[in-house]
Amino acid sequence: MTALSSTDSIKSRAVRWLTAAVLFVYWCAMATGTHVPVPPKVTEGFWDKGLHGSAYAGLMFLAAVCWSMYRRPTWRALLAIAAACSCYGIVDELLQIPVGRDCDFFDWVADSIGVTGGLAAFVGAQYVWRFVTGAEPDHSPATSNMAD
Repeated sequence: MTALSSTDSIKSRAVRWLTAAVLFVYWCAMATGTHVPVPPKVTEGFWDKGLHGSAYAGLMFLAAVCWSMYRRPTWRALLAIAAACSCYGIVDELLQIPVGRDCDFFDWVADSIGVTGGLAAFVGAQYVWRFVTGAEPDHSPATSNMAD
């Protein structure tokens, strides 16, 4: 093993760790933000469903990036991640009841729409990355059919 490959390995591990840490911090911030009793005036002037959608789009995107650091992001894997994020949205809504916040079905719908947007953003970013870098296609969603 050369010094260069050893350094590359260390950088690769650092990037993987950093990606996982960013996902963890983001998820903790989301969970905290949705479970702290907030007076209604805090969200005044904001479209609540937009906040839900954008938060879950970010969660899905970061989860997909994190997954892609460890394994190939096939359609099957990405759809499983999307389902997990959407299911977390249900749990998140239900766990807001004990802290005096509303459990709203349409908040979960916005969460799921956001998950779909995050998935689309990830696949689009992957396609652009491959186009810009000239990387050979693998079996990632941006370059494969739905059979994967």
